[in-house]
Amino acid sequence: MPSCATIPISDLLVSDMVMRGMDGATLARLVRAERPAIRVILMSGYSDDISRGELADLPGVHFLPKPFSLDVLAGLVRDVLTGDRGSGGGD
Repeated sequence: MPSCATIPISDLLVSDMVMRGMDGATLARLVRAERPAIRVILMSGYSDDISRGELADLPGVHFLPKPFSLDVLAGLVRDVLTGDRGSGGGD
């Protein structure tokens, strides 16, 4: 993965948990190592419990179970960026 220093600054990382070559939790850990304040939303169509277990050591990461509507995604993005979802969990 290229250094985050070469990527334009963002306030939010949105990723799937399951990707080729790297899972979303690992990506979040790597990005947070360089940008600790970044907000994170991870999504998955797999079991809510399994995905949340993988996120136990990542405070402030919000989880969005699939399927979801565009309105739900937009609402979560808005809430996370404005701080209306507390410090994490994304329940």
